[in-house]
Amino acid sequence: MNHAMNCPTGGLPSVRHNEVHDYFGQLLNEVCNDVQIEPRLQPLDGEQLSGHGRSANTDQEARLDISARSVWGGRFEKTFFDVHVFTATSPSYVSSSIDSLYRRQELDKRRQYEQRVLQVKHASFTPIVLFCSGGVSRITTTTFIKRLASMLAEKKSAPYSTTLNWIRTRLSFALIRASIMCLRGTRSKKSSSTFLSLPRKLSWENPIGRLSREQRSIALLLFLCYMY
Repeated sequence: MNHAMNCPTGGLPSVRHNEVHDYFGQLLNEVCNDVQIEPRLQPLDGEQLSGHGRSANTDQEARLDISARSVWGGRFEKTFFDVHVFTATSPSYVSSSIDSLYRRQELDKRRQYEQRVLQVKHASFTPIVLFCSGGVSRITTTTFIKRLASMLAEKKSAPYSTTLNWIRTRLSFALIRASIMCLRGTRSKKSSSTFLSLPRKLSWENPIGRLSREQRSIALLLFLCYMY
């Protein structure tokens, strides 16, 4: 299972990653300004990165996953996001708790990009860390999702609780769909089709209402098989 979830042949882990950052990019585009997917970071010109400078990403062509304005501060404040989806079935993770794994992944992203974003771009940085079966980091990522739900609820005049549930449900289906693809998808570079097709867009009021009974059953069974 660990090999299936991480094997780069066929690009399935990259598709899983893109599934998540495209989803958040779409939501941010509804409520924020100047949203960009895979923005390029400003090249370094002799700057000395403080803090975690030794482990920072100094590649002149470095990119992050998403950037947007007016997420945390005023309408002109820019925030960069980097998405990381990991699987805890890796042998090196077996002895660690899930909370410690979330913290480790967040710290690794901050070491790579935070100082460069702060010192060179004069913006803020938020790592988005998710477990491949649907869990999210309880610190940064949960806070970001709640903030996004608050902004969407205000714009659409919808209840905050309903909006938050809608975001989490769509995110869970995106991660499950991508995990199923990694487990059952073909490794051929010529095709990336999967045996199960779940809808990308779900109803705002009833996130699972448009799924057929068969689709719901199959998705639930596969998710439980993967978890246990």
